[in-house]
Amino acid sequence: MVKGDASPFNGDIVYWSKRESKHYDGMTAFALKKQDHTCGYCGLKFVDGEDIHLHHVDGNHDNWKRKNLLAIHQSCHQYVHMSN
Repeated sequence: MVKGDASPFNGDIVYWSKRESKHYDGMTAFALKKQDHTCGYCGLKFVDGEDIHLHHVDGNHDNWKRKNLLAIHQSCHQYVHMSN
């Protein structure tokens, strides 16, 4: 249920970002909460319908320690790996 008269068009990006993050669980949900629902790469809030990726900071995809994971936009994730 949407809170009060909330609308994706009223500019309350924080509300919609938090609401969207409920679709994730585990490490992604933890990273989203830790990062206050902002992209760990560009710093922008996540908006409704965006794909959120977990990025391994050290590049080791076997390292699932919490400090090694960042929730980032799909486009930011592609950019990070493209520039390497």
